[in-house]
Amino acid sequence: MAYPLRNGNSVKFLMDGEEIFSALKAGFDRVAAAPRGTPHTYVRMAFWLIAHNIRLGNLAQFAVDANSLIRHVGLVLRAGHDADLILWYPNMKARLGMKEQPLEHDALARNIGELDLSLHRSTGGQSGRGRVYRERYEGLFASSQHQKIAIFSVNGQRTVVLGGLNMAHRYFDNTRHDVLLGGAPTSWHDTAIELKGPATDDVEDEWIRRWRRVIDIADATVPTERLYNHLTARGITDQWKQAHAADIAANPTAQVVVPAGAVPHVVQNVPVQVALTRSSATTRTRVTDIRERLLALIGQANQRVYLENNQLTDPDLVRAIYRRKQAVPGLQVVIVTNPSGGGVGYLTRRAWMHMALRHPSCRSVVYASKKDPTGQKVVVRGAGPAPAWQVEDNYTPNVPTWHQWLEDDGLRFAKTSAGHHLVDTKKKKFHEVLDVDVDFHFYTPASHTGWVNTGHGVVPAFRTLCIHSKLAVVDDYLICGSSNWTYRSLQYDGEISLFMRNNALADAALARLLGHYDTVNAVNLGNIEATTRATADAILAAGAPAIHQAGAFVLLPLEYRPGELGPSSCLFWGDASPAHSTVDRLRNARERLARVQSDLPDWTWW
Repeated sequence: MAYPLRNGNSVKFLMDGEEIFSALKAGFDRVAAAPRGTPHTYVRMAFWLIAHNIRLGNLAQFAVDANSLIRHVGLVLRAGHDADLILWYPNMKARLGMKEQPLEHDALARNIGELDLSLHRSTGGQSGRGRVYRERYEGLFASSQHQKIAIFSVNGQRTVVLGGLNMAHRYFDNTRHDVLLGGAPTSWHDTAIELKGPATDDVEDEWIRRWRRVIDIADATVPTERLYNHLTARGITDQWKQAHAADIAANPTAQVVVPAGAVPHVVQNVPVQVALTRSSATTRTRVTDIRERLLALIGQANQRVYLENNQLTDPDLVRAIYRRKQAVPGLQVVIVTNPSGGGVGYLTRRAWMHMALRHPSCRSVVYASKKDPTGQKVVVRGAGPAPAWQVEDNYTPNVPTWHQWLEDDGLRFAKTSAGHHLVDTKKKKFHEVLDVDVDFHFYTPASHTGWVNTGHGVVPAFRTLCIHSKLAVVDDYLICGSSNWTYRSLQYDGEISLFMRNNALADAALARLLGHYDTVNAVNLGNIEATTRATADAILAAGAPAIHQAGAFVLLPLEYRPGELGPSSCLFWGDASPAHSTVDRLRNARERLARVQSDLPDWTWW
């Protein structure tokens, strides 16, 4: 069941690791400072990944061992308050590529268990209780519990920190993106929300729902799983069950938000809706609230759709965006993402192709010649006596039989013969399309670091960011949480996101994001296409000295390659074959390597 939209919340937008880790430290400090015996005072967390030796705080604090998470847990317990953590724990079958979580989470559970027992003894039983639940996700095989939640309650009043950031050292960066880890920049971008008010009831309700699963194990009449393998807590050694070992107290306190005054990045009285994704391997109903809510908002959008994430691959989401753009031509659509390769890049390119080939500014495409592997052909939109230009979207989830919907997506256009009228149409699949001449791109932030001789010429070198943020702005809504814009996150991983309706909040967040992505130009949704193309032209011409300043980030259009079609500009996609097509991948890689290496930041396909 979807949670309702709740009024009267306080929202603070947090951008990048330093702000998020500082908010986490502040939450621990508030709970630890509360007098012993203060009711409903605790820390409750649930994360996809927490490193056992992670630290908290700002850049200076993060470098000091005294600010470790384990020490902050100890301060809370010593003050007489509880700290309960839920950590995702991949099952044995899924661990081949997920070794980090079981190693880190076993170590963290062991450390907290030992700390809890030590403090219990040294304080004569006056310390709080520290417990760790290593949760096996209830969803489908290979899916994960991807939520990132921290709840800090003092006298029943909660502060929630919720977003996309995991708690490991590589996730720590600041808004300047100049943090070094092991001598190299972390180059990580993330976002989160600090939330106070009635909507925290629903965040904690989801946390409690997850915790109840270990209560069922502890209190089982006929145990089927050993409690010790799931719950690390005082008094549990190798028991199959222990009644009440996992009991958790409800917090019925009515949430009251006191106006905070002029606090940076804080907006008061914001309507907030908590939305989830949750699948199950049992007969319980799958929950896809995030997907349904986002699709509904896009279907009603009249002003703007802005998405940022490390990928944009969900086919329903892609279809909703291009359909709404066709219905509302003035709708501003902006996507900021990574220059990823492999399957992620292939699918994100598919998203761009569906939007770009339908865009009213699309003028022509270049595609590979089948007869001449090194040759190219150009088709101009609108050419011919009876022009055809049909973009085929073959995603049909309701068809029960296997079919190649992904590989069959393509462009059908007029096929003519010299001296003759239209005789037929020709289709080129997306992986056969090399360049598109259009005034619509996806964008990525990059720092121009100099020039490199690749053996195929001198080309610009860049440092790019990992856009790990899971954020959207749709008209007056700001959406932020743990959900990627992928089929996996929107259908069967465990996810949580906040839908916040406040135009001032959305405007401010968007301005901060674009302003920190491009520290040279004043970028907004209206000028982003022209500005990023001009920036790319200046870099390729070795002009605009300010762009070359050390550490200066600018937004660039992905796959932009000027001059391919005369005075206009177009994209070049390099190897555009489907991810599974090994022969085509190798062939395209060999034939197009020289061209790709002379490009701006791109998606690479091998």
